[in-house]
Amino acid sequence: MKEFAGKTFQIFSALFGQILLRHRLLVVTGVQVGLIVFANLIAFSLRFEGDIPSPYAQRMLQGLPFVAVVHAVSLWAFGMQRGLWRYVGIHDLGRILWSSVAGTFFLYAAFHWVFGWTDYPRSVIILTGLLSAGFLAGIRLAVRWFREWLPIIGPTSRRAVIIGAGNAGEALVRDLQANPSHNYRPVAFLDDDRIKRKSRIHGVPVVGGIHDIKSAVKNYEAQEIIVAIPSATPELMRRVLAACENGQVPIKTLPNVKQLLDSPISMQRVRPLATKTASTHSISSSESLFHRAKSSRQSAIRMFQRESVRY
Repeated sequence: MKEFAGKTFQIFSALFGQILLRHRLLVVTGVQVGLIVFANLIAFSLRFEGDIPSPYAQRMLQGLPFVAVVHAVSLWAFGMQRGLWRYVGIHDLGRILWSSVAGTFFLYAAFHWVFGWTDYPRSVIILTGLLSAGFLAGIRLAVRWFREWLPIIGPTSRRAVIIGAGNAGEALVRDLQANPSHNYRPVAFLDDDRIKRKSRIHGVPVVGGIHDIKSAVKNYEAQEIIVAIPSATPELMRRVLAACENGQVPIKTLPNVKQLLDSPISMQRVRPLATKTASTHSISSSESLFHRAKSSRQSAIRMFQRESVRY
């Protein structure tokens, strides 16, 4: 099903993608106005239980253009025509709510105070605002869900276990899922916080703690391990190495917190976990540490005790 939907979406994008991009503002405005009109019709139908009396039907048709214009201008004032629907968030939903509140207030003032339409139902004005807010938020959430549901990650992508189910891990997984060019598929989280166990973050399960690295790599056929803990201490990294003893899966890590302040968390910030000389005090981007210190667990621990590692 996902593959069929993905291919259909690719064909549709190839045929109409450029046209929609060129006229995006017109398309977004048209969709929003259409949803507002639909919300007003539904509000009248709910108010009169599907049987709208003739005088109120006439008033509905008279007020429909004003309803569309007032709510559309309110949405425009709150900048809802500029946001990308696939990245909708709490901030966008809040602006939709406030624009609906503003539109409802101005619509009531126009109908009852300016035009003197005292027979225009107040309940319809309120319902129109609520329904339009729900429809406008719903279509954005539907677009975001659809784009995240599509199989944008290819079958040749490298399966990765993410250590750290915190903010950095969440941001990293979101970046991997949204950018197929990285060619990574996050398959599992590991975190020592027991509260997060058996939960899911962007559809990726939290399957255990750091001590479960070997079993997670085996069960999920992982090809890489990514440590997504920018504040990780050398002691924590030694624990990761100890848990991966004799493993053949390369480990990569995010930079430390100070380095992340300069740029957001993404796959481009991930580097192989390896060591240089003690004077460098940093993580190099050479081959995995396991290929240099795989002789025994003790030798790996002694190496990290001698070196100050920055992430």
